[in-house]
Amino acid sequence: MPASPGKLAAKALSVAAHQLHNAGPGEHPYKALSHWRTPWPADYGCKSYFRQMVSLAACGHLDRPQRMRICILVLVGAMFSFAAGEVSAIDWYGRGHGRPPAGDKVYVCHGYMCRMVTAVRFSAVEIATIAGVLRTGADGGAAEREAISNGVQIFEKIVGARIGTASDRAKMQFGQGTSDQMDCIDEATNTTSFLMFLAEHGYLDHHRVEEPTARGFFVDLRYPHATAVLTDLASGEKWAIDSWPRANAEPPVIQPLSEWKRARRSPSSE
Repeated sequence: MPASPGKLAAKALSVAAHQLHNAGPGEHPYKALSHWRTPWPADYGCKSYFRQMVSLAACGHLDRPQRMRICILVLVGAMFSFAAGEVSAIDWYGRGHGRPPAGDKVYVCHGYMCRMVTAVRFSAVEIATIAGVLRTGADGGAAEREAISNGVQIFEKIVGARIGTASDRAKMQFGQGTSDQMDCIDEATNTTSFLMFLAEHGYLDHHRVEEPTARGFFVDLRYPHATAVLTDLASGEKWAIDSWPRANAEPPVIQPLSEWKRARRSPSSE
């Protein structure tokens, strides 16, 4: 069955937003999108509409609040894709969210909405440290999630020192998408990349890494928010691994995904 227009539109919005964020200073948005290929068939007839709408996000004459509103609109569009069909973690990167890990490298998103992507290579000593932490989770899903929490903290500490994101604050600072800060798209992507890194190195025994998911759609009086997701292999229960509510290298929020989905707001950083 072909993908729905909603899912395809969401994919296009996400990819286009990524291209626009990487456009050069002063580059006209239509030039940034000149080679954009939408993923839907021509008979959907909406390529021009989305190209025009998304291109506004990069217009130099718009002030910061206007750009923020457009970016939020793009983010809302991307949320459609989370609820459509079965997907794997690797699909996330195909929609413009950074790059999947490769070998001893993790590609870290920062600057909001993966506007910047920096490769971080982990040394043999760092990998051994992470492996030692994960070995403490051998007894089952709960123990492994606790070990993952400790591993995420080590990961963020290493990354923060390497690329300058050690000062990343809890949650999102609207209008402050500087290179040292991360929004929930950055955090969900980075945590997913770290979890995939663990899986690829054989350090996850009790969980499978899933594609990030989201909650909130404004009409339900909640801001859109994304998180990394794991599935417990024994129980089949999905768990949110949410680094965004807390500052860099603090423990991520780990809770059943069903509870995370129902939450009206994220916990404080305290």
